[in-house]
Amino acid sequence: MTGAMSQAAVVYQSDFTGVAPTLADVGLVKSAGTASGSWAIDATNDQLDGLGAVNGRSNVSTIDSWQSDGGFTLDATFVWADTSPARFDFGLVDAAYTISASNAWLSSALTDAYGVGFSSTIGATDGLFFNNGTSVSALSTAQGNIATTTQTFSMTITDTTWSYSLNGATATTGTHTFDTSRSYRFTAHAQSNDQATFDNITVTAIPEPGTYALLGLGGLAYALRRRRA
Repeated sequence: MTGAMSQAAVVYQSDFTGVAPTLADVGLVKSAGTASGSWAIDATNDQLDGLGAVNGRSNVSTIDSWQSDGGFTLDATFVWADTSPARFDFGLVDAAYTISASNAWLSSALTDAYGVGFSSTIGATDGLFFNNGTSVSALSTAQGNIATTTQTFSMTITDTTWSYSLNGATATTGTHTFDTSRSYRFTAHAQSNDQATFDNITVTAIPEPGTYALLGLGGLAYALRRRRA
């Protein structure tokens, strides 16, 4: 998806309801490797389940990727039931990055894994983190730590700003430089894979700011024409 957008557009959405029990049916693919972790669709409970006990770990990603000069909003409903410092993170990562078989692209600070997302493991503090392709930094941990029950997450990232919230709390916001010229895909990672579950994932592309301005000017011109008529 490239070029200016006139309105926000959902580029990926699944609540894992009423689908055949395969990842491909919901536009996902798991990482290859031998780290004894995996992901699968639980058609009975309508959710995406991590599989593999103890140190089992794996990544799952969208098959498609998207580019939006205006940025993205990511909404997710999830459970992370592990109380140990095992890694769990998810977010948007550069589509050019080759997803690791078993390492976390965010909390492991993997080279070239440019992206932004949520992690519950860096320094045992939950928050929004940014991988600049070399190192990981915290954008904010102000929302506090998640519980082991169902959690809701929302993040909006543009080229100059970010915001995120947990469980409907007022969003924490800030300014930041983010490269919206790249294409991104959703990726999640879990260590102790069987402790991770997603009930809903939605990625929305935001129109670039200039589009809003053009729409506004167009509307003004239309109104003036009507007035003159």
